[in-house]
Amino acid sequence: MQGSGMANVKTDFGIPFTDKPKSFTTSIQYLPEMYNNDLDKCDIYVLLQVREGSGDQEKRYRLATAWFRSDETMQTFETIDIPFLYGNHSDLKSYMLPSENNEMMPEHGFAPEDDTPTHIIVVYSSSFDGANFKGGVGSELRVKEFELKY
Repeated sequence: MQGSGMANVKTDFGIPFTDKPKSFTTSIQYLPEMYNNDLDKCDIYVLLQVREGSGDQEKRYRLATAWFRSDETMQTFETIDIPFLYGNHSDLKSYMLPSENNEMMPEHGFAPEDDTPTHIIVVYSSSFDGANFKGGVGSELRVKEFELKY
């Protein structure tokens, strides 16, 4: 992360990574609060990217998406297994798609499925709208484990 305060912070999502997992498993407990007259939803996702170039010339392409979004209250820890969907898979929902307009994580579409990833991004958020500093005040997401499955 770079910067200070809430307005100047710039996060560089992703760390170098070159494997192709089939799914990820995690154990979570989720206690959502109300947000916009409905229960908040947690977002848990792992993205594989292929990055080319550097600095202002860097381009990021989505290779695989593994995403869990839920408003289900989980009083105890539950284990979930989320598959990776490679490429522009028909099961991807609109909020899962790459976008050049995403300020935090701009992506320029999909990489060919046979490419090797260069970076992995892992996100756990107690609110699906948390990147915009919005959500159900008091929603809690607790995490015990994380494992990539091959």
